[in-house]
Amino acid sequence: MINIYLSCSLVFLLTIYQVSAQEQEIEVKMEQGDSTLIFMGFNRAKVTHEVILRLTADNLIGYQGPVTKLIPPNTYVPMITLQYDPTEPYSVSSQYSYIAKPTPDEAKLQEFEIKRELLESFDAENIPVIVFYGEGCARSEYTRKFLSRKKIPFKYLETSKNDYYNKAMFALIRMKDPNITRIQYPVIMTLDRLDYDIGNLSWYLKELASEFK
Repeated sequence: MINIYLSCSLVFLLTIYQVSAQEQEIEVKMEQGDSTLIFMGFNRAKVTHEVILRLTADNLIGYQGPVTKLIPPNTYVPMITLQYDPTEPYSVSSQYSYIAKPTPDEAKLQEFEIKRELLESFDAENIPVIVFYGEGCARSEYTRKFLSRKKIPFKYLETSKNDYYNKAMFALIRMKDPNITRIQYPVIMTLDRLDYDIGNLSWYLKELASEFK
């Protein structure tokens, strides 16, 4: 689960990854042996993830605190092995969280794929500027009018009502900074960059327009 708090001037990202989120991508399973419990981390995603496993264990040997593992894409790795006495009762419960930690090559490839799919979704491969905006955002509306006045081709995508655009936007942002906590609308994507914390919007747009003269 990713809780996201949105506003026009600031977009706050609270990146909390629960077990229930994207279970098809990241999963931790327990495998039992004659006197061992092995917790295996599975990563079915396209990028490396950092997985943190927390246990509550009784009558088990080997757990000293949270276990953190970097798991490459499409692989599974042992996270921790616990030992127990088969003649004695034991109990264990587990929780895990995770966050994408792509390598530079993985991030570059995923960014390319997200951009390609996004542009293909509205047949805009040759449109040089994409503007993501939130409903009622004055900064975004200023951007739309500026680009229209300068006759710069662009797509204007509302993320507050379109789940696909919203997910694509945040996926691209997290490729740049997985730990980001705050951005501003509008989020502007060009062919070679993504800007999501534009302070002086007027100056930024003038610089952008100069690239199309």
